[in-house]
Amino acid sequence: MRDRIVKFEKFLKENDAKRQRANIKAQAERKLRDLKELEVKSLQDQVKDEQVASDKVFAILKDYQSYEAYLRHVVDNLPPDYLESAEPNVNDILARHQTLTETAQGLKDTTKITSAEIVRLQEQLSEMAKERNNQLLVYNSQLGSRQQQLEDLKLHVTLLEAKAEEIDKRGIWKMTVLTQTKLAIDNLYTRIKTKQNEKDDPGLREKLSVLLERILDLSDIAKEAAILVANEKAAR
Repeated sequence: MRDRIVKFEKFLKENDAKRQRANIKAQAERKLRDLKELEVKSLQDQVKDEQVASDKVFAILKDYQSYEAYLRHVVDNLPPDYLESAEPNVNDILARHQTLTETAQGLKDTTKITSAEIVRLQEQLSEMAKERNNQLLVYNSQLGSRQQQLEDLKLHVTLLEAKAEEIDKRGIWKMTVLTQTKLAIDNLYTRIKTKQNEKDDPGLREKLSVLLERILDLSDIAKEAAILVANEKAAR
């Protein structure tokens, strides 16, 4: 009985170990199954997405069939030497279109750059025109001031010329008076002086001295005559 019990316990232990291993394996199998189910679901979703994308592609291809037919018609009716290829096809047309598109884009970029440069130059031109107008205003103001100064100078010159002319006239008049005075002095001197006492060329001071002396003599004679006349009147 003891041997049987030992064998039975050993049997139970082995069964428990098998059961535990089976449970662990079952859990692993369930996890693996869950992962596979998730993977299958993901693949199914991916298949659906691919199917949708495929349907879109087929729809696009269907839509593009008309364009393809048009391009084939264009290829069939191309003029000679239009393309470098001896036997042009749709791909050559598409390549030419790509080249033209890139060229057009390059031209657009160049146009944008040129337009920006034109705008910059226009702004610079506007600034230069504004600065030039300001300079013109300054120059016009300076010119007006210079013209006023010129008019003032002209008026001053006219006044100076008038004064100079007046001075010339006065000088001529003074010279005439001086000449006439000298002639009168010479005439009086000639009348006063006798030929015996007359010098060859007496000076003006000497002539005036002689005239003064003669005038004083005449003044004394006039005084004496006045006294005589007064005495005669008193005697009467």
